[in-house]
Amino acid sequence: MYNQGDPGHGNREKWYYPLMDGGPPMHGCPLIVTAGVVREGDAVLIARRTSGTLAGQWEFPGGKLEPGESPEACLARELREELGIEVEVGEIFAVTYHEYPDGPVLLLAYTCRLREVPGCQGIGSGPARAPSRWVRICDLRRYAFAPADVPIVEKLQEVGSQASRNPSPGMSNPSTVMPPRHRGRTRV
Repeated sequence: MYNQGDPGHGNREKWYYPLMDGGPPMHGCPLIVTAGVVREGDAVLIARRTSGTLAGQWEFPGGKLEPGESPEACLARELREELGIEVEVGEIFAVTYHEYPDGPVLLLAYTCRLREVPGCQGIGSGPARAPSRWVRICDLRRYAFAPADVPIVEKLQEVGSQASRNPSPGMSNPSTVMPPRHRGRTRV
């Protein structure tokens, strides 16, 4: 929602609520981004940033919310564009907030399930794809993750250790939904 002037400061610059209309960012408002927690057995899909201030760091693949786009639609679009995969976006897995030097980020991480799509070449196909790989959850700490993604790593490891200590049918845990095998198509 755009308003003329900030009522607290009396200036005439536009400000807005980013979750309502996706307008231009207001100083201090978080950039809203999505991430996919795509699991296969004891492994999860991660991608390496190739540009920007976080270049070289690992993350759960996803991207920026576009104006008028739902977080779920954003995530499906970003995974298609970044990795060449189709997913079913499930429930929220984690929500994190981090203040980077460039500004704050609100990260919405969802569980995702890979979909078999005829003609889909799979993860890492195409010239503009982000480097990605399947990593065992117990090995995630060996990778340098972007700060906003670190709480997701911690939650995955916590959920994984709880499941191995106390497995129970119907436990709310992203590992209960296993996507189809795609390891052979992963680009390292």
